[in-house]
Amino acid sequence: LRAAPARRNNRWFLTDATGSMPLVEGVAGIGALLACSGGYAVPVTAEWTPFGLVPLTVHLADRVVDIGPTADPSFLAASA
Repeated sequence: LRAAPARRNNRWFLTDATGSMPLVEGVAGIGALLACSGGYAVPVTAEWTPFGLVPLTVHLADRVVDIGPTADPSFLAASA
């Protein structure tokens, strides 16, 4: 989606011209999202959960920035 980060009533949202979706409370990566977007709408890949969106990546003109949560090391070890 292409959206801008916004804060309302102590909660973060991704918002565009059609509306807003809340981010999962306490989600990591909001600082990186703000730094990459400068507060403007940017293409974002996010996971949609029952608790809100989890931003995973920001797609900039010259690179993709991973801002999402990292996998639990025990999960990664089990897949090897």
